[in-house]
Amino acid sequence: MEVLKVDQAQKRYDSFALRCSLQVKAGHITGLIGKNGAGKTTLFKSILGLITLDGGTITLWGKDIRQIQANDRNALGVVLFDTGMSEYLTISQIIPILQNIYAVFDRDFFIHQAHHFQLPMDKKIKDFSTGMKAKLKVLIAMSHQAQLLILDEPTAGLDVMAREEILDLLRMFMENQEQGAILMSSHISNDLEHLCDDIYLIDEGQILLHEDTDVLLDEYAILKVNEAQYQQLDTSYLLRVKKEDYGFQCLTNERQYYVENAPEVVIEKASIDKILVLMTKGEKLWIKDLQYVYLQKNFFIIIVLLSIGSLFWSEDASFILTFFPAILSFFTQSSISYDELDHGYTFLFTLPISRKDYVVEKYRFSLALLWGGCLLIDVWMILLGKVPNTTDTYGNMIMIACSMVLVQSILIPIRLKFGMEKSRIVMFLVFGGFFLLITKLTKVFSSMHLSDFVWLGIFLFLSVIGYGISRFFSIQIMNKKEF
Repeated sequence: MEVLKVDQAQKRYDSFALRCSLQVKAGHITGLIGKNGAGKTTLFKSILGLITLDGGTITLWGKDIRQIQANDRNALGVVLFDTGMSEYLTISQIIPILQNIYAVFDRDFFIHQAHHFQLPMDKKIKDFSTGMKAKLKVLIAMSHQAQLLILDEPTAGLDVMAREEILDLLRMFMENQEQGAILMSSHISNDLEHLCDDIYLIDEGQILLHEDTDVLLDEYAILKVNEAQYQQLDTSYLLRVKKEDYGFQCLTNERQYYVENAPEVVIEKASIDKILVLMTKGEKLWIKDLQYVYLQKNFFIIIVLLSIGSLFWSEDASFILTFFPAILSFFTQSSISYDELDHGYTFLFTLPISRKDYVVEKYRFSLALLWGGCLLIDVWMILLGKVPNTTDTYGNMIMIACSMVLVQSILIPIRLKFGMEKSRIVMFLVFGGFFLLITKLTKVFSSMHLSDFVWLGIFLFLSVIGYGISRFFSIQIMNKKEF
C-alpha cells in the first residue's frame, strides 16, 4: 500500500528546479540522500504543502495534498531541519500545547520517553544540547500515533551515541505502527544503510537513483581500472565513470558479472557515500499564545503594577481604562514573532492547524486580550470603590478600544505580510498616514457637532468593518506564503 506518492512534482526557482517522483510504502523506511542544495528540503516542503507545486501531483494515503485538511495532519509526524517548537518554551509548557493541537496525544509515552532520554522538563529548549533538541523533535513527531514520519536530517550534528538513540526511537515507531512508514533524509549514509528498506538519491532536483538498500550494498560495486583495462572493459553495465590520476573509477550495479568476467580488475564494495559521489560527480492556539504571553510575564507584571498603582494615586480613571487593555492587545504581535522565530512557521503548519485557523485565532486572541484587559480593570476599580459616576469615561474607553481594534486590524496583516524586520518600517509609514487621516477626519466630524452616541456608533462601525476586511486579507496573505 502506498502511503505517499510523488508523481512528476515540479517546483521552479530562479536558480533551481525540482522535478522528481518518489513513493513510500506502508511498513517501509525510505531514505533520501543528496548533497546540500540537492532538493531534499524543497521536496519535503512540497510534500507537506508548505510550498505550491508548479506541476505534478503529490498524494498522501491516496488523497491529493491540496485537499489535505488540518485534521489529516494528525497522521503526520514531522521533523524539519533547523525548525521546531519555540526554544523559549520548556517541555512542561509544550505538553499542554501538544494535547490541545493533536486529536490523540500519548502524554504518558511522551513523558516516559523524555525521562528515559534524560530531557529536563523545566529547562528552556534553547539551553538544550544539540542531541537533546534532536531527541525532543523526534519524540514530538512520534507521540500522537502518526502513521507517517517525515524526517529532514533528524541526526544532523549528533555524536554516534545520540544518533543511535534517535535510530532506536525510529525502530520503536516501526515496531509499534504496523502500517506506519518513514521518509527520512540524511547526510550520514551509515544511518540509512542500517535503517532504510530503500533509498532515493537526489541531485539538482532530480532523482538519479532508486534502489532497495540490500541491492545497493550487495550488487553495487566500484571498479578501479587503468586506461588499458578500461579500453578492454565491457561497459554495458556501468552506471557512472569518473576519471582519476591512476585511470578510472566505475560504478556498476552488476557486481557479480564483473567478478566472473573481469577477474583482473580491482572490485570494491560500494558504500552509499561512494555511490553518491560517483552518481553526482561522475559524468553524465490559544494555549500556545498564552504560553508566549507567560514567557513575557515580567513585562506583564510591571504593566499590571503600574496600572493598579495609578488607580491608587489618581482620581481620573480614563487613562488606565485605555492604557492597560491597549498594551495587552499588543501581545498578539509578540505571539506572531515567537511563531516566526527560528523558521517556526515551517514547523507550525506541519501540525493539524490550517492557515485560516491560525489567522482567525490571532484575531480572536487580540480581541480577548483587549476586552479581557477592560474587564480586569473594571473589576479592580469596583473593588477599590472608584467606579466612574458618569458614562463619559466608559464611552471614551469603548471608543479607544474600537480604535485599538482598528490599529490591530492594520498591524496584523502588515506583520504577516512583511515579517518581523521589514514590518517595522512599513508600520511606521502606514501609521504616519493613518494618524494623518484620523486627524483630518476628526476635524471634519468635529465641525459637524455630532453627539457622543453618534461618535460611539461611528467607531463601532469602523472597527467591525476594519476587523472583517483585515481578517480576510490576512487569510489571503497566509494562504499565499511559502516557507
